[in-house]
Amino acid sequence: MRIHCRGAWQRRLVVLFLGVSVAARAAPVLVEVRDSATGAFVDAVFVLGDGHARDWPKTRTDLGLAPGQWQAKVSAPGYRSIDTTLAIAADGPTAFQLWLDPLVAAKPDPVAPGRIHVSGHVHDREQRAPVPDIIVRLAHLTARTDAQGRFDLEFSARDGDADAGRADTLIVEAPGRAPLLRTLRLTPGSHHLILDLGGDRAEPPPDHRFDQRELQWLQDDIAWPERAPTAPILQPPTNLRVGFADAGFTTPCCVGGCSAVAVMSLETYVQRGLNDEWIASWNGHSLRAGAVAYRSYGAWHVANPRSASYDICSSACCQVNDPDTSASTNAAVAATAGIMLERIGDIFRAEYSAENNAWDDPADGLSCSNADLVCGDGYVGSPAANWPCLADSVASGHGCFGHGRGMSQWGTQRWALNQGQPWPWIVNHYFNANGSGSGLRSAALSSPLRIDTVAAVPASAPAGTTLAINFAISNLAGSSHAAVFLGASLYRSGIGYVSDPAHDLGVALNMGANAVSRPFVLPTGLPDGNFDLLVTLYLDIDGNAAINSGDLALTTTTLPGAVTISTLDAVFANGFEATP
Repeated sequence: MRIHCRGAWQRRLVVLFLGVSVAARAAPVLVEVRDSATGAFVDAVFVLGDGHARDWPKTRTDLGLAPGQWQAKVSAPGYRSIDTTLAIAADGPTAFQLWLDPLVAAKPDPVAPGRIHVSGHVHDREQRAPVPDIIVRLAHLTARTDAQGRFDLEFSARDGDADAGRADTLIVEAPGRAPLLRTLRLTPGSHHLILDLGGDRAEPPPDHRFDQRELQWLQDDIAWPERAPTAPILQPPTNLRVGFADAGFTTPCCVGGCSAVAVMSLETYVQRGLNDEWIASWNGHSLRAGAVAYRSYGAWHVANPRSASYDICSSACCQVNDPDTSASTNAAVAATAGIMLERIGDIFRAEYSAENNAWDDPADGLSCSNADLVCGDGYVGSPAANWPCLADSVASGHGCFGHGRGMSQWGTQRWALNQGQPWPWIVNHYFNANGSGSGLRSAALSSPLRIDTVAAVPASAPAGTTLAINFAISNLAGSSHAAVFLGASLYRSGIGYVSDPAHDLGVALNMGANAVSRPFVLPTGLPDGNFDLLVTLYLDIDGNAAINSGDLALTTTTLPGAVTISTLDAVFANGFEATP
């Protein structure tokens, strides 16, 4: 994540505030805008409701806003904009932090197998500037920050790091300051930290990776491509307001104890938290299942906020969230961008915990908060909380460590690593009982992709020629999808399905509207007549760059009689009707 310097005019930010003040506020309202990739503070230009523009350097923070509901549109060159509500009350939050996503995402640092790479950016909170030329220590290694405050440390992993990792302390030493300490769980791969001097915690909070959470499912038992069931389409929220306990945004808060609010995009929120709730070195399918869970839980709280000032807290009372990220968990977030869990037409409030086995081992010293252990060893669930018992063979012999509801975090790793199950199967297993769920174990996968229009060009052609199938697709997710496969088939009763798998192209879909196309070769010998056109968007779950029964069908459209096979029309098209 290298920083490329920009001119001052490129860093200027435009923030539009609209609102009605209701009373004067004695305490200042502090606002800072930051780059979500590096943590760099951003200069601003504020345009208030009267249209008057104010230069607002990043060193100045007091907005001087009176209590009220203030709608804010935040944008800057090179960043995606954010629309949010700043709820200001006499006894409410006194600090807001707005995180903007760069339009061009940085590529993760390449790391060889068995190596650990820890990078980061160090900033001075008071000066709102990077801190160059200071010492950063981790294990036996030492690095100095560069002009942008960046440091890099890389070393070999030890035995056991790939499972849960080992804890080690990163130390930042700056002249005239107490050392900043940050405890890290070191797992193979690339990890990035955003560190603030001044106001940062001296000791990190406890590791809440496996405390109580909430979740749902994905889809399993996918049929052959022509008849694949698809997911309901849900619009993910654009961003979240995350509560913190201090104006330095370093101390997590529980519900009711949040005095500062950070605003960020949904996908950035998931990146910042997934490596705190799952172990970054776990199997990729475990991490992707976790990404859907984490995203769904956060998205549900946008429609059901914890308070008027913020949507969700940043501690284990909700989901742990901080600026640290890991390359492996970021990849899992990107692979599942915008995918959430749906039940009865709404985003599902997902639950998960470390070990959901309904048996408490009195000798393991782990905390079991499930008061309903009627399911027994080898099962997960809490029927008293409307989570029916589910046979879960990978849980057998592992003592309860959590509430028993929803997904087992360690279970996702065992199913992925030891049983070879893909992430849609894992999520469906825990949240839909493999298609036979009841109670709260009856959620469905939602799709962030929508087919707006589709057409075959030409609509009439002879067998043995090639059509173009043109799509208009909306990607509702907060980031792009690198490869979505465009499945297409023709169908007619008595003939069945006709496919062209060689041209099931994997295309990139950016945020918003996309116009894409794929060829479709009409087989020779196909009889004349009308055929239905079926198109489906797939994610390539097994990674073989082809559509098959193990892939995930996100959305489908059928156009009855859309394609006509007609040799006669083709002859006319060549001018036959004009011949005397």
